[in-house]
Amino acid sequence: MTMETLLDIRNLSIGVNIEGSWLPAVLDISFTVYKGEVLGIVGESGCGKSLTALSIPGLLPRGARRQNGAIYFEGRDLAGLDEEELRPLRGSKISMVFQEPLPSLNPLMSAGRQIAETLELHGEKDNNREKVIALMGRLGLPEPEKLINAYPHQLSGGMCQRVMLALALISGPRLLIADEPTTALDQNTGEQILSLISGVTREGTSSALLISHDLSVIQSVCSRVLVMYSGRIVEEGPVEAVFSRPAHEYTRLLLGAIPDRKRKGQRLAGIPGRVPSIAERPAGCPFNKRCPSAQDLCSVAFPAKRRAKALSEDAQGGEHSSRCVLYPGEEV
Repeated sequence: MTMETLLDIRNLSIGVNIEGSWLPAVLDISFTVYKGEVLGIVGESGCGKSLTALSIPGLLPRGARRQNGAIYFEGRDLAGLDEEELRPLRGSKISMVFQEPLPSLNPLMSAGRQIAETLELHGEKDNNREKVIALMGRLGLPEPEKLINAYPHQLSGGMCQRVMLALALISGPRLLIADEPTTALDQNTGEQILSLISGVTREGTSSALLISHDLSVIQSVCSRVLVMYSGRIVEEGPVEAVFSRPAHEYTRLLLGAIPDRKRKGQRLAGIPGRVPSIAERPAGCPFNKRCPSAQDLCSVAFPAKRRAKALSEDAQGGEHSSRCVLYPGEEV
């Protein structure tokens, strides 16, 4: 079955200004989001996940800028649009759930008013209160008729996250970007949020881009996953394939750090060292300084993208590829 493309990012590079010098934070990444899917991006903090997400609707922070590449959304290159052209797309066709809900909400406006304002900004004037109450109820907020008048500081972290999700969903966007949406939430609330995000795509008209440092979160709701390290995509493919047969040492070590009942009582595995800062990135594969299996070749050049061996002859869900000299395959 041919999948229809919603978002197509090609050769995207993002620079960050550090003491007057523009250093590459995201380096030449390309990926596609198909209609009706949840695509995951996983990696440790500092790998470029959030900058990648913020670049899509043109929300890069001051001191960061797109240096190269195209961002095609429904066939239109967003990278070539100015602020006035991007504004109508935000909230209507592309919505974002930010990592920290409370600082992202206006403390001087009630929750319901903030959600309704999204509709008004995009030209909807009728029955907005009823629409907001109905959506808050579907998102599991108790007594939405009362909570519609509550201010952010009167809500719990889980409630604020649901309000953020309501803000993102109220206009029926084609693409929902969720950046670490379960951070600081208890397990039950986090699972509910992930279920709601997954539900957005079930009718096949909308898609979601889910960003997390937690592979178990990605595994629970995503069909495909991109593994990012130090501004690069080092592995990508169907979740089942990547989790069952990782084709990059970084992915393998990340998977080894997930708690497992089979290893109950044993010390949790970890990855030695830390993600290098933008100014410290080594030549070659960016993971080579932390990789226990690194070879001399790993410090020479970033490996070419190669197709990983399929789980089976009829494996479904897209191509599985990586950039690691330890897992050779056909060059893509």
